[in-house]
Amino acid sequence: MKNPKGTLQHTDLIPELLAPAGDFECLQAALHFGADAVYFAGKQFSLRAGAGNFTPDGLKKAVALCHSKGKKSYVACNIFAHNRDFAELPDYLKFLQSISVDALIISDPGVFVLAKKFAPNIPIHLSTQANTTNRYSAAFWAEQGIKRIVLSRELTLPEIREIRDALPPSVELEAFVHGAMCVAYSGRCLLSAVLAGRSGNRGECAQSCRWEYESCQGDGGILTTFDSCQKTCVSVEGGQGTSVPLTTWQYEIREKSRKGEYMAVEGDARGSYILNSKDMNLLMHFDKLCAAGITCFKIEGRSKGAYYVANTVNAYRRAIDLFSRSENKSSEELGIRSEELRMLDAELFKSAHRKYFTGFYFNEPNCPTPTGSSNPEPRIPNPEPTINSESSVPIQNRQFVALVTGEKDGLIEIEQRNRFRAGDALEVLSPDENFNKTFLVDALFDADGNPVADAKLVQQKLFLKTGLKLKRGDMLRIANR
Repeated sequence: MKNPKGTLQHTDLIPELLAPAGDFECLQAALHFGADAVYFAGKQFSLRAGAGNFTPDGLKKAVALCHSKGKKSYVACNIFAHNRDFAELPDYLKFLQSISVDALIISDPGVFVLAKKFAPNIPIHLSTQANTTNRYSAAFWAEQGIKRIVLSRELTLPEIREIRDALPPSVELEAFVHGAMCVAYSGRCLLSAVLAGRSGNRGECAQSCRWEYESCQGDGGILTTFDSCQKTCVSVEGGQGTSVPLTTWQYEIREKSRKGEYMAVEGDARGSYILNSKDMNLLMHFDKLCAAGITCFKIEGRSKGAYYVANTVNAYRRAIDLFSRSENKSSEELGIRSEELRMLDAELFKSAHRKYFTGFYFNEPNCPTPTGSSNPEPRIPNPEPTINSESSVPIQNRQFVALVTGEKDGLIEIEQRNRFRAGDALEVLSPDENFNKTFLVDALFDADGNPVADAKLVQQKLFLKTGLKLKRGDMLRIANR
């Protein structure tokens, strides 16, 4: 089944593509580039307080915009609530029901109870923060009336298949397929609260795990850098690097600018998970995810910008549609599909990311079954390092330079976002046939018709000739210089 724009819509065989929106511009980008549903939040009760989020009027407009395009709106209400949070919650839930929100994303049982009472017509999706990691927990929540379970990121595909088989068909499974990973178990982290006084469990995460850290021997020895992939400590005394096998966990770390503030690094039979995780990327594995019973593919990123949302949604939308059209194809046609998928995977390097990996779906992290364990199902060590040990700084090979806002007298109207100049080659990000087309900037004007050689004024309205029929919401980008 297709929507009016020709994009395949969600069915039992075609997963729903769910995109994040931290503000209205991100919401517009998600819808323009093909998301089936968008998740966002109000100014209260969600786990991304640092995102712009939406006022009550903004929520009403956001839901209306989604519905006007035949898409769904899910509102996150997934904090770990304290007693003081419940006074205002009933009225907020009633308001969300009045504007016809399509689902609430909830983690706290107390919030769940109030949602059933004050917004009984809104389906409830169980947040990943609820840590659903087994079929018994999933069955429990299904009995309570949960419509969809957002699975814990720590699950493997065989575990997800077991959960799917234990649930009635009416209960859907949603899983993250792309974006940042948290080093804490399903995001239940206290690091930000301890180091920055901002609780990640109340939406205020300072991403302390992304800060730069140093490690040292626990007995007060020399500073070292920690290689979590090779399980060694590398001495940096006197500028020399010497790898020393890690036979015990007698090491400490400190945030680089906090002299004298050390934290012990401890390990158990499962290993020791050191801070800065790689980002998840499952674009090449949709068939395996669908076979496990996942019906909604979720993109992380409510704190990220519109270009990240646009670029990621565009790649995943095209990949889902490509998979959906690949049944009963010849080997030659499937070979073409694989080449197109590789091209789409390369798109994901054009927006901000850390090194990619496939999460825990295909095996668990580097944690072989401990000697003497009674576990009858030995864990399979993950050969793929999970920690981005080189740097915590995101990278990308394209820069977003302009948003297309309209057309006038044969020229494309744009809003500048990053600096570019006359003579530059720009690349188009678009959900239609203009995707990845390029053109040279040879005619660029300001709002008064004056020629512009250097577009360096932030959000300046400009006009340029492209030779292409671009649409409002398309984006222009440039290769890194």
